[in-house]
Amino acid sequence: MNDAPLAYLITFTTFGSWLHGDPRGSVNREHSEPGSPFLLPDEHLAMAEAISARQSSLVLDSVSRAAVRSAIVGVCAHRQWPLHAVNVRTNHVHVVVSLWAKPEAALHDFKAYATRALRQNKLVNPTVSPWTSGGSTRYLWKSSDVESACRYVTEGQGADLPSEPPQ
Repeated sequence: MNDAPLAYLITFTTFGSWLHGDPRGSVNREHSEPGSPFLLPDEHLAMAEAISARQSSLVLDSVSRAAVRSAIVGVCAHRQWPLHAVNVRTNHVHVVVSLWAKPEAALHDFKAYATRALRQNKLVNPTVSPWTSGGSTRYLWKSSDVESACRYVTEGQGADLPSEPPQ
């Protein structure tokens, strides 16, 4: 087996789109290790999180999604990271990319460049933090893993969104 994965599936969500207690399950510090169980759904916890949020949730429209996508493509070109797939949805982003850096650094760069693009284009308030903290960095060790992740990102996200820019 290689010392380094062939690629990574990096995922991050918009602020307020996936709160603790969400019916889909969620992760906190105690439930963040790969393979550990999600937090159980808890309507009261989700409601408390929504009420205590410092800002409202962010939903990306087609113009915002295009700006985020362009920023991610730009990061990959600048860093010379082979980009295999990217899909920017209304409340989350998936990227399949090969790296010569730690995936957490790429996650940080993707979010920073995307935030800059959203702010420069006046698509979010400059005081708004568009993303939840952290994200997911799945290691893809085999070419079949990369192919599956690319298929998931490009074909497994549901119907194309209105006014979606060409991929």
